[in-house]
Amino acid sequence: MLTIGKDPAVDDRSAAVAPRERRQLVGNRWALAGAIIYLLEWVAIAGWLGALVGINGGGVQTTSSSTASDIFRQYSHAGTAAAIALGAGWFALVLPGRILLIAGIRQGLRRSWGESPLADLAVGAMTVSVAIEIATYAVAAGVGHAATSGGDQPSVVTGDAISNLLNASVFSPLGLSVLAISVVMLQSRLFPWWLSLLGVLAGAALCIEGVLGGAGSQIGAHLYPGFLDPFGVFGFWAWMLVTGVLLFRATGKPRQRRPRPNPTTHKEA
Repeated sequence: MLTIGKDPAVDDRSAAVAPRERRQLVGNRWALAGAIIYLLEWVAIAGWLGALVGINGGGVQTTSSSTASDIFRQYSHAGTAAAIALGAGWFALVLPGRILLIAGIRQGLRRSWGESPLADLAVGAMTVSVAIEIATYAVAAGVGHAATSGGDQPSVVTGDAISNLLNASVFSPLGLSVLAISVVMLQSRLFPWWLSLLGVLAGAALCIEGVLGGAGSQIGAHLYPGFLDPFGVFGFWAWMLVTGVLLFRATGKPRQRRPRPNPTTHKEA
């Protein structure tokens, strides 16, 4: 009698051996490209973009202790308002590099390991963080335009407060994205454990900063340890670059295909 089924002598042995086989990371160039595009924000932050087009002005530095007249005075400077508007356009161009970074990491994980809802969450959260940050600079540019076009002081101060709170809101989805994709990296075991752990810790630090940073700015105090600021940001940058380089170096490796079990025909005694 012929039966179609699973042969323990073959299938069970293959299932036992398969988990021991080390998966190979299948890379791409997108993650590193996204990281580089994102870091081009420093062209505007450092003032090089303004110098290139002949705009002499810097950003507005306001804190919870800044007076309304001080805030209005900073925005009212024509060079400052122009520099903010120029920066807003540049940031809208380069900040989406962060989305490309996370999408590139997700693609590498998909092709090497498999699907994960956490990886999809990471891409979505990073998209939200980029949208909020672009809005932050757009609002600031609008405030600068109002201040140099006859706007009144209360409107300018209100716009500055909205811009600052939007900026504080960037860190929560940014941290969530880094945290989520790093957990998937850790689960896949395709990346060095210390790199995945760095992403988890940096992402968690950014989440804490995002949750408590806005409230702290209102009362002029840090509601979390001061070291979380630099650790979250610099940890994220280090994780981002190393991950991008690892994926870039793994570019061109064949895609891993999971073997499909075939039905085995055998005779029953």
